[in-house]
Amino acid sequence: MYCDEGTCSLMPRSRLFLICLTLVSYPALLILAALFGLDVDYEAFVLPAACIAILAIVNARYCSLRQKPFLREMTEPLLLGVLLAVPTLLSTYLAAHAGIPLADQWLSATDRALGFNWRSFIDLVDQHLIVARLLEFSYDSFTPQLIVMPVLLSFMGGVDRSYRMVCAYALICFGASFIAAWAPAIGAYPYYQIPIGSLSNINVYHGYFFLDEFNAVRGDADFVFTMGKVKGILTFPSVHAGIAVLCGWAAWRLKYLRYLSLVLNAGMATAALSHGSHYLVDIPAGIALACLCIAVVNVVCGPSPVWAARLSQAT
Repeated sequence: MYCDEGTCSLMPRSRLFLICLTLVSYPALLILAALFGLDVDYEAFVLPAACIAILAIVNARYCSLRQKPFLREMTEPLLLGVLLAVPTLLSTYLAAHAGIPLADQWLSATDRALGFNWRSFIDLVDQHLIVARLLEFSYDSFTPQLIVMPVLLSFMGGVDRSYRMVCAYALICFGASFIAAWAPAIGAYPYYQIPIGSLSNINVYHGYFFLDEFNAVRGDADFVFTMGKVKGILTFPSVHAGIAVLCGWAAWRLKYLRYLSLVLNAGMATAALSHGSHYLVDIPAGIALACLCIAVVNVVCGPSPVWAARLSQAT
């Protein structure tokens, strides 16, 4: 329940949009997987999703019966976001499964046309231990921010913004998968053949850890999608850059966190180059996609309501 100065709405549009998006995404992605011949381990797929869905329903019912809307507002966006992780990950594998020729040569050429020397940038970052470590920390904040931010927003009174953030997160992932289906790539580290352990301060693990899954879903006729082995396999556009924009947007209304979030997420977008094996062109593409998805969510959900009193009191 969204409450604002004594008035309450049983189903804000942002909550309705998120619930509908979650319900539609599962059958839609499973149908697409069947149509395009991607085998799915349904037991590993459905069981965790069913457990989370039941938890979300029980949580909503309990909070309604016990008249604890604040508890539901803090937990429901996060639970639905976790539930959406399953179809969003499946969408990335469907993108790779399409089998379109790799776009690394084109992506690399675009970087050069923009006057950007990827290897020189990597060497520059690698010369500075502190810079490399700070960028690695920013890059690794991807999942923690997606978990903490919706809860924090709801706690601070931004319930509507919490639901909108999770909606936009799902749209960014689905949009990135659609684009990546037409421009799949192995990423800069493998393309430029920079081996693991060859750099002094940059950990290139993320540039290689997904390749087995990426190559298998593209070329192994016996490949089966299973949640126990999934990895992030998209290069263009950068989902890290998109989520950096999303988290920065979500935190902007939090007075004492907005600039910290801005710095952290600027670091995340930059680290997509040095630690995420992305080409430069991947970054603005991810940023543009995030801006578009946030705009779509705001249009669908309508004008943002005034935040609840606890936010103004906290800030």
